[in-house]
Amino acid sequence: HENAIYDYAEAEFNKKEKPLPELFEQPEKIRYRVRKGDYLGKIAERYGVGVSQLRRWNGMRNNTIRVGQRLTIYPRNPSAGPVASASSTASNEAPQTYTVKSGDSLWSISQKFPGVTVQHIKNWNDISGTKLKPGMKLKISKG
Repeated sequence: HENAIYDYAEAEFNKKEKPLPELFEQPEKIRYRVRKGDYLGKIAERYGVGVSQLRRWNGMRNNTIRVGQRLTIYPRNPSAGPVASASSTASNEAPQTYTVKSGDSLWSISQKFPGVTVQHIKNWNDISGTKLKPGMKLKISKG
């Protein structure tokens, strides 16, 4: 029965191990120059990507960017250039934006919109921490 055992073991191993594809497609990247008034959430939305992706692609530890800084972006649809907000076309009601004021917190902002939680705001804006800056624009979705 030794051969049967080896055959079985090999069959099980082959089920688990899938060879890597020889080639995988790398989406086209673009270089974006940060302009006055830009912030990562705005840039990410424009190109249909997440803030966390922007940070990873550019080796960033936080969301701080400077005017003139160049960012590498792999847009979702490279041939289309900047994309319209997918969330506004997905629901009947377009998302609102809220401009952060001095002293605001995620909790205080969530209290201004019925049915909106801190986690909703974090998800919609791809925020992992709790740091907000006055002037930041946050998406507040209803749909």
